[in-house]
Amino acid sequence: MDHGRAPRRRGTLAHPTHSAACRNRLCGDDVALSLLVVDGVVADVAFEGKGCAVMLAAASTLCETVVEQPLAAVDQLRRAFCGMVTGSDVDAQLPEPLSAFAALSPHPSRHRCATLAWEALASALE
Repeated sequence: MDHGRAPRRRGTLAHPTHSAACRNRLCGDDVALSLLVVDGVVADVAFEGKGCAVMLAAASTLCETVVEQPLAAVDQLRRAFCGMVTGSDVDAQLPEPLSAFAALSPHPSRHRCATLAWEALASALE
């Protein structure tokens, strides 16, 4: 809830190496991520977006979690987070506050809200 009310790392980076935007047409959520990747490590990350508290909190926690992480670890986090939220990986072990999103698993209408920023991250890093 705190990340939804007061998102961290909101804004844009001056000189990102990677960026992407995604939209959830069903509810109108929009998110854009910008990343600075140096030597295979996420050196900095920020997001802009508008939407529900779930999307804002997910984008905020994504940014807080992936900064200073190697790209391989970021991809593992993405897969585990999306699997946890959608229920396809009920054994995913994720740090707080990411693990709090497991509560959304029984609510399919909220899955895309939670995974939208992670989808943008995957697109940015392709």
